[in-house]
Amino acid sequence: MSSIRGLKSIISSRKYYLLGAVLYAFLIPFPQKLVSGAMVIWLILSFIGINENRITKNKLLWILPALYFAYLVSMIISGDFSMKILEHKLSLLVFPALFVLAPYSREDRNTIYKALVTGLLFSGLICLLYALFRSVEPVEGGFEFSANVLEDRGFLESIRYGGNYFFGRYFSVFHQTVYYALYLSLGIAILLFKNDLFPEKHRFGYLAFFLLILFLISNKAAYIVLLVIFVYHIASRSIPTGRKIVFLTAFVVLAGLFAWTNPRIKNSLETAILNKWELKKNARYGFATRLLSWDAAVTLIREKPIWGHGAGNAQEAFDAMYMEKEYRFPLRDRLNAHNQFLQSWVENGLPGLFLWTLALVLAYLGAIKNQVSRNLLIVFVLIILINALFESVLNRFSGISIISFLLCLIISGGNRAKNNIT
Repeated sequence: MSSIRGLKSIISSRKYYLLGAVLYAFLIPFPQKLVSGAMVIWLILSFIGINENRITKNKLLWILPALYFAYLVSMIISGDFSMKILEHKLSLLVFPALFVLAPYSREDRNTIYKALVTGLLFSGLICLLYALFRSVEPVEGGFEFSANVLEDRGFLESIRYGGNYFFGRYFSVFHQTVYYALYLSLGIAILLFKNDLFPEKHRFGYLAFFLLILFLISNKAAYIVLLVIFVYHIASRSIPTGRKIVFLTAFVVLAGLFAWTNPRIKNSLETAILNKWELKKNARYGFATRLLSWDAAVTLIREKPIWGHGAGNAQEAFDAMYMEKEYRFPLRDRLNAHNQFLQSWVENGLPGLFLWTLALVLAYLGAIKNQVSRNLLIVFVLIILINALFESVLNRFSGISIISFLLCLIISGGNRAKNNIT
C-alpha cells in the first residue's frame, strides 16, 4: 500500500522524471531489455514539463561524456571505428543528461533507493522459485529433488564447481553473478546506512534475505565487498571505541570461518596461497585465470602505453596475446582484462585511464561533501572500486548502466543543502 501511495504522490506532484527513475531503479536487477526500456521511458518522462528552472548545472557531470569521447577518439586513432561499441557505451551520455534535466531532492533519492531494494527483493524471490522449479522433476509415483547440474559430482562438489541450480551462474538467471552481486551489495548498503527507509523488522528481514541470495550467488569479489561494507558500517557507528573493536574483531573472525567453510571461497583461497601468484598457462578457473588476463593486459599496455590499442581492437589484441603466451582458456573464452583500470588503459590509453580514475575521484569528493548520506555514498564508491579491480565493469550493459547511474547519482548529490539535494 505504501508503494502505491508513493506512486500516486509522484504523479500528483507531476514529478514524471522521478517516476522514470523509480521504474529504472526497480528494474535494475531484471533482464537487460527491461532495463534499457526503462532508461528510454525515464528519458522521455524527463522532458515532460521541462523548464529552465528545473535544469541542474553540475559541471562535474561532464566526466562521463568525456569518457565516451575517449572511446570515440581511441577508435579513430586505431583505425577500427565501431558504431556498435558507441551504442553500447551510450549510458555514459544518457545518465548525465538525466541528472541535468531534473533535480533529485533528498526525498526523491530515498524513493529511488526504496525502489532498488524492492526490485532486488522480487528478483531474488524469482531466482529462488526458478531454482526450485528446475530442481524438481516428476518421477513415477511423485517428484524427485535434484539440484545438481553436474551428474558426476556430489552436492558439495557441484557447489564448488558452479554446477548447482541454487548456486552461482545457474542461480543468477537475469545477470552474470558479478553484476547481480554488485546490485545486491548496493541493496545491503542502503539497508545498513538508510535505516529510516523501512520499518526495522522489515529492514532486518530484507537484509537477511539479501545475504542469503548473495551466498547462493557465490561471487568471490562480492564477499570482499561485503566485508568492506560491514567493517565500514561498524567503524562509522557512533559507539565507544572499545565496542567497535569488539564488533570488528568478532565480525572478522566470523567472516574468516565462513570463508574457510564455504567450498568455493576455500578453493579460491587455497589456490591463491598454494600457487603463490604464479602464472599457470593452463589455469581454467577463478583467480588463476585473472592473473593470466592481467599479465596479458600489462604486456599490451607496454606495447602501446600512450594511446592504447583502441576500443575496437582491444579484444583482438587480447586474443592475439593469449595465443602468443599460450593461455588456452582465456583465449577460448575471449576474456578481457577483468580489471577496469587495465581495460581502460588497453582500450583508450592514458587519457582513458585518467578519465576513468578521475570519475571515481569526483564521485568520492561528491560523497564526502554530502551532509546526510555521506557514509552510504562513500560505500557506493567503494563498491564500484572493488568491482572495478576484478572486472571490466564498463564492458557489459549490466555494468556500464549501473556504474553510470551511480556515478551521476553520487556526483550530483554533493553538499547542496539549498536545493535539498543530500
